[in-house]
Amino acid sequence: MRRACKGKRILNTIYEAMSKNPFLKVWVLCGYYDAATPFYAAEWVYNHVFINDALQDNLSFTYYPSGHMIYVNADSLVQLHQDAEAWFGRE
Repeated sequence: MRRACKGKRILNTIYEAMSKNPFLKVWVLCGYYDAATPFYAAEWVYNHVFINDALQDNLSFTYYPSGHMIYVNADSLVQLHQDAEAWFGRE
């Protein structure tokens, strides 16, 4: 029961933030072997945020062959650095 309530609060928070600020960009990083956050949990949450279709481009997902702490895997850290430079440098 607590998990459902927490999930609903997260959905509401994301919905409110993105609705109030159409310039807000959200970048979600996912590790394939993440034991702390089940794989596909982030996708499920964002698929249930009913934001305006025009804002869908403000959501980005990137996947890494790592666990929860993406930066611990050396190859993933290099890729994360490159992805961050590209993501933060975009218009």
